[in-house]
Amino acid sequence: MNISLYNQETSHGVLQMDIEKSDYIENVEKGLRNIRTTASVPGFRKGMAPIGIIKKTYGKQILYDELDKLVHETLKSYFEEHPELKLVGVALMNKSSLNATEPDGQENFTVTLDLPMSPKVDVELSKDDVLPYMKVVLKDEWVDAQLEKYRISCGDYTEEVDIASGNVLIKGKLAELENGAPKEDGIVLEEAMLLPSLLKNTGEAGKFNDAAKGSVVIFNPRKAYEGATSPNQEIAKLLVRAQQEVENLDSDFSFEITGILRHEKASLDQQFFDIMLGEPGAVQSLDEFMAEFRNKLAEMFVPECDYLFKKELSSYLRSKAGEMPIAADLLKRQILLDSENITEAEIDETMPETLEDIRIKLIIDHILERYKLKVTRADVEALAYMEAQRMLQGYGISTYNHKIVQSYAEQIMDNQKSVQQLTFLAKETKLVVFAKKTATLDIKELTPEELAEVVRSKSSQPAAE
Repeated sequence: MNISLYNQETSHGVLQMDIEKSDYIENVEKGLRNIRTTASVPGFRKGMAPIGIIKKTYGKQILYDELDKLVHETLKSYFEEHPELKLVGVALMNKSSLNATEPDGQENFTVTLDLPMSPKVDVELSKDDVLPYMKVVLKDEWVDAQLEKYRISCGDYTEEVDIASGNVLIKGKLAELENGAPKEDGIVLEEAMLLPSLLKNTGEAGKFNDAAKGSVVIFNPRKAYEGATSPNQEIAKLLVRAQQEVENLDSDFSFEITGILRHEKASLDQQFFDIMLGEPGAVQSLDEFMAEFRNKLAEMFVPECDYLFKKELSSYLRSKAGEMPIAADLLKRQILLDSENITEAEIDETMPETLEDIRIKLIIDHILERYKLKVTRADVEALAYMEAQRMLQGYGISTYNHKIVQSYAEQIMDNQKSVQQLTFLAKETKLVVFAKKTATLDIKELTPEELAEVVRSKSSQPAAE
């Protein structure tokens, strides 16, 4: 067989296979003999029909099957022998080649395949590359406010009182309202708990001031947590729901108070230090604790800062890489073949975004290969564990039990699509870590509130931007 590759320097390559009879005849004859042993032909005992009749009846289909198998095996071997040739999709049978491979008395065939060739990528990273990086700076008053929250959350609830005054925990029944009345099929929580001191909106928080046991308070959780770093997270905790379920929730709720407990903040003692840091005896004094506490608070913002950096880095590398032509027509053909419930108009609408996603992935793979940055299964499993933690936290389930989290992580790893997504995320993570060490970072300092606003702004932008 003679194989020729044309237009390999373009986005649309063509691979031509000139197939001769000697390339396939042995397998065709073997296929005919196999069919003869099981074929039932009128007038002959099973397995005893003349080979000529078998060939006349089944020969054309067997020849076509063997040609198809030969083309696929040859294509696989060709790319294994030429690893420098890369595709951004799959090889597609050239439309003009389909009829040419219809076995109709001919012995030699020419098959041509359309190849969506991967564009060449040549991108480097060094100290000469200057990239913006957001860094959170924690002011003393903000740190003190966070410490106050943790002292409240780790505090004790002492004697029950009749009036909500000071730091109290209010217990009761929460019910979603509509036009002032309980909403049909609305959210109802029989044993709700609320700390009014954590409500951000003073107007909503004030509704609970001096509220008596047995009274009913009407308030809006969305307004109550307005200004919180993560309002949806706070609302989800209050209503014991996943964050996704409360994203668009803006209803009034009635809170029928059934109990009020006076709350005492945790003392700044060794027990509190050990609980907060998760390591008994890690610090021995308040000064040591505050330094470590500040560090842990700062670490909380690294993922968001890295997220913003990743967007800037992707845009920067994409600009350095240049045009990167891709055969959109071949990708469109591939999508139409793979997907039954999609129209050409729908493909055309999303094609620019699809092409940019492909280019970004090619650039990431190029950087990882160029600088020998390997993504291991352990990297992917670590991300699966983090995803399991996030998922369980979203449902209000404690993630301190390693066995439970690990069980969910293993379920994630059993899903091939999830593994593919996490593998790409692991590649992005490797790239971000490498770029932070390699490029020159133009650091911009932000407060936590400013960072949250930037993240919201960037997240709402179209993906193609």
